[in-house]
Amino acid sequence: MNRFLAVDGDACPGYASVCWFGLPQYPLGNNRVEVVVSGDGLEVDRLLQTCIIRITQIDPSYVVVEPDGENYRMMRQSGYDTVR
Repeated sequence: MNRFLAVDGDACPGYASVCWFGLPQYPLGNNRVEVVVSGDGLEVDRLLQTCIIRITQIDPSYVVVEPDGENYRMMRQSGYDTVR
C-alpha cells in the first residue's frame, strides 16, 4: 500500500494506491496457512489492470512477512484467506 486517496463527492469512502506482489503459491496445498509470493507483481498488474482499488475491497488482517531471498513467505495472524 502506497497511500490512501479520497475523491470529493464520490460515494466510495476512499481508495488505496497499491503495488502488487506476485501471484500467490500455497506450498501446503489446500491448507492456506502459508502463502509464498514474489516481489514482482507485473503479472497481477496485467491481470487487474489497475494499481488503485477501493478500500472496501481490502480484507484487513495482521500478516507476518518473512523474506527468503527473492520471495516472501506470508502467514495471517487472524482471519481467513479469501479466494475470489
